[in-house]
Amino acid sequence: DRGCVKDGNMIIPKGNDCPRVYAHFNRLYADGEAVYETVRLRKMHCLLTVGFDEPYDVASMVIRGNVNGFDRYGYPSKGEFCVESEIDSRSDIPFTFCIPRQYGDPLYLDVVDSGGGVRTFPLHEYIRIAGYDWSAPDLNDLNLKLYLTKGKVSVIVMGWKEEIFIDVVI
Repeated sequence: DRGCVKDGNMIIPKGNDCPRVYAHFNRLYADGEAVYETVRLRKMHCLLTVGFDEPYDVASMVIRGNVNGFDRYGYPSKGEFCVESEIDSRSDIPFTFCIPRQYGDPLYLDVVDSGGGVRTFPLHEYIRIAGYDWSAPDLNDLNLKLYLTKGKVSVIVMGWKEEIFIDVVI
């Protein structure tokens, strides 16, 4: 159970990815004999793929933020969001997280190495610099590549005619 509904709001329990949510929201006024609405499901989640430029000793990765679901009108709801991906060994394959639509609030990636060391990356800043639009009707997916030995991050916004690479010194 990756999401639950409380009082008409969809809440993502702590520790879970966002479900892959497609939704349509509109207020209808039924003051006539008939009301028609064309439903167009909108992508309310972003698949964030995190990879490394070379194998890196990672024990787990954690995504943390302040949006934990959607209210009954489709707007992001404030609350703690935290999902962890455990990794068994040196990782050279990407890992995918599903995160809900954001307000632009802080969103962080913690990379934990096997020795317990934690490196925290301000994802919201990298995503903003890339020009990503959290208010778009359908959210694009993102690829994040960490160059830990070089101290850089590359952000790719998927679905754009030209994929944009932005290197940020960390």
